[in-house]
Amino acid sequence: MSKKYELLLVLPGTFDDKEVVGKADEIVNMVKELATDVELNSMGKNRLAYPIKQIRYGYFHAITFTAEPAALKVLEDKLRLHREVLRFLVSHFSTNLTAQQKIAYTTDASGITRMVERENTVFTPAVTPGLAPEVKAEKLNIEEINKKLEDLIGGEVAGE
Repeated sequence: MSKKYELLLVLPGTFDDKEVVGKADEIVNMVKELATDVELNSMGKNRLAYPIKQIRYGYFHAITFTAEPAALKVLEDKLRLHREVLRFLVSHFSTNLTAQQKIAYTTDASGITRMVERENTVFTPAVTPGLAPEVKAEKLNIEEINKKLEDLIGGEVAGE
């Protein structure tokens, strides 16, 4: 029984754009040999959390595909042998977001980070996880801020 999977792939940031496209296409063709409905989504170049093989940046790609569970073992073995792949992760692809995935963080122009709920509750591969609509911050002057603080502090504390 075929299932839908997602392959997260990290290629070295030392490649130029043409090399990255070529390597990504090479890996997509490798996946197409074993799977159907293959779709590549490039997520761009990002800094890695820690250096891998003395490389600090990587090109991230998400490949969604439908395959038999037995084909995953073959695909993972081929990816392990591919020298240009820094890291990869194959997981079940689910279109429903969990409660944690519905929450995103956004930073406004004043540098304030807020937690917001995503508008769409269905994940689409074209949307990069972790991005949310921008929240507009209210412009307050110092008098309004002081008044709000007085209202908060001056009010009775619950339980006293």
